[in-house]
Amino acid sequence: MKLKGLLAHSIGDFSGLTAEFKELAAMRSELFQIEASEYAEYLKKKVFAAVLLALTAFFFLATGLVALIATLGALLKLVLPACLHAYSWQMVAFLFSFLFLLVISSLLAKLKHQPEKPFFTHSLAELKNDSIWLKNLTNQESDKS
Repeated sequence: MKLKGLLAHSIGDFSGLTAEFKELAAMRSELFQIEASEYAEYLKKKVFAAVLLALTAFFFLATGLVALIATLGALLKLVLPACLHAYSWQMVAFLFSFLFLLVISSLLAKLKHQPEKPFFTHSLAELKNDSIWLKNLTNQESDKS
């Protein structure tokens, strides 16, 4: 919903507004812009965390499993008893899978984290106050007639 539509819904049509009403609408618009920029910063952090999560998962699948598991599996054969030599690369694969699982879970937890306070609280409160004020003003004008 566009800002003009939001304000029009809250305080009515712009055409009959006096200078005071226009000033009020401008102040509300400025408050909305400030809170919108705060929300944009929050979304930037969420997108960054999602991209980082995707890159981590990609590199887990592409590079880590092939090169490191094969190399460390061969090295592990040097210390394992002969009966476990066939499973050396599986043990290394499990270890790396577990490590990447820890990284992925911490990134998912960061994505699921909710902000401490909701966004647009000031704008919504001010629009509600404006609506009450305008209703009272309308009631006063109708009482005078």
